[in-house]
Amino acid sequence: MDEKDIIKIKSKKHSEYSSKIQQDDKTYYIVTELIEQTPPIVKSTVYLDGAHVETDRITLRAEDTDDPDRVVTEHHKSVVEKVRKRGLTSKKKVKYFRDIKRLIKQGEKEKALELTEKALQDFPDDPYGLSYKGVLLAELGDDPEEGVALCKEAIGGLEKTVPFGSDFFYPFFYLNLGRAYLHAGKKKEAVESLRTGLLYDNDNREIISELRKLGIRRRPILPFLPRSHPINKYLGLLLSRISSRGEG
Repeated sequence: MDEKDIIKIKSKKHSEYSSKIQQDDKTYYIVTELIEQTPPIVKSTVYLDGAHVETDRITLRAEDTDDPDRVVTEHHKSVVEKVRKRGLTSKKKVKYFRDIKRLIKQGEKEKALELTEKALQDFPDDPYGLSYKGVLLAELGDDPEEGVALCKEAIGGLEKTVPFGSDFFYPFFYLNLGRAYLHAGKKKEAVESLRTGLLYDNDNREIISELRKLGIRRRPILPFLPRSHPINKYLGLLLSRISSRGEG
C-alpha cells in the first residue's frame, strides 16, 4: 500500500489514519487511531458501506511509546492488507466451489473430489468443502461412513462459522448428508436428513427430487390433517401457484 493511500489526521487526543478501499464493488473505510490511555492502545475500525463491521486493537508496548506514530502506521497498513486479502480469498473460495458444483453436474465426480481436496488445503475445515468432500467420498470412496461423518462435521462447522442466518444454508448441507446416508445404505436416516432440509426450504427442488426417487412424498402442510383433506390440498395448490409465479 502506498503512503498516498493513507490520510493522516492529528488532534490533541490522538493521531488518526484513514483509508478508503474499493473491494468487490464494496466500499470499506478503515480508521486507525492511537488512544492515549493507560496503557495506550492502537485501534483500527473497519466500516463497510458506512456500517461498523470489525475492530482490531493492540496495546502499545513500553518500547514503542517513543514512536507511537510508527506503530499506528504499521497497524493501519496490516489491517488494510488483511481486508484486501480477505476479498481475494473470498473470490478464490467462490471459484473453487463453483467449479466443484459444475464438475458434479457434468458427472466428473472424481475430478470434483480432487478439486475439493485442493480447496480444503487452502481453506481447512471450510463447511462447504467438508460437505462436498463428504458426499463425494460416500459415493466414490471405500468407506461411505467416513463421508457421512464429514457431512455431519460440516453442519457443525456451519453453526460455528455462521451462528446467525445459517438457516439459509442448511438445505444444501442436509441434502448432501441425505445423499451420503443413501450411499451408506441408510435410507431411514437419509429420509430424515432430506426432510430436515425441507424444513428450511419447503420448495427445494433437489431435495424434493431425491425424496421422489425414494418414493417419498412431502409431508402434508398441516400434518394433523390427512393428505387428502381439502384444506391440505388447497394449501398445497396455493403454495405451488405462488412458487410458480415467483419462478416466472
